[in-house]
Amino acid sequence: VSAPAVLPHAQDTGGEKRRRGACGLMAVRRFLSGACSPELRGVPQVYIAALAAFFVKFVRYALLFWLPYYNWAVLGFDASKAAYHASIFELGGFVGSMSIGPISDRLDGPGAHRRAAPSAVLLLAGAVLLGIICP
Repeated sequence: VSAPAVLPHAQDTGGEKRRRGACGLMAVRRFLSGACSPELRGVPQVYIAALAAFFVKFVRYALLFWLPYYNWAVLGFDASKAAYHASIFELGGFVGSMSIGPISDRLDGPGAHRRAAPSAVLLLAGAVLLGIICP
């Protein structure tokens, strides 16, 4: 019976453990260096997607924190109804995001139409439901 081979990277000296630190700083650096590779930095669509994600998050968090106050102070809702009204926005976004992928995968046609049609239908359905549930 032979002893199992030890991989070169599995052998660790005390100095390597000290350099790595307790939280695995080198692993974090390796991950970030792959995520920010030079190939990705040269693609303009990455910057557009990052900017769009920033503004989407900005609007979502602005509505999440501001909408209950607006409903309470300006529209005169009681506190529980104001919070419910604001949470429906987040819940609808989650359900819509999770359901739109499988729906668009089942449709035929060019890629842009497969993604736009379910998005438009869910947008209209959300507007109607918001008007009915939270008048």
